[in-house]
Amino acid sequence: MYRTPQDFLRLEQEELEGEIRECGLFRNKAKNILATCRELVDKYGGEVPATLEELRSLPGVGRKTANVVGSNAFGIPAIAVDTHVFRVSNRLGLACRECPQG
Repeated sequence: MYRTPQDFLRLEQEELEGEIRECGLFRNKAKNILATCRELVDKYGGEVPATLEELRSLPGVGRKTANVVGSNAFGIPAIAVDTHVFRVSNRLGLACRECPQG
């Protein structure tokens, strides 16, 4: 069982790939998971950072993931919108790619 970044860092990338193979893009995800765990341990003392900016600085973490983690773990008011929802919202005029807040 993997509960901490340190638990994941005991794995080789190939081992983690085997654990997550079913979820697709498993090689890249395994690489990012291990890189993120390394950064969490080295830079944040093994804790997940609590700001959207710090979350987005982690390997493989984009705006959507940062918003999900920020809102669920830290109560940050954020809405997670994937690429497809954003594209449709933009076409309908509900969102603006050029607007400061998306």
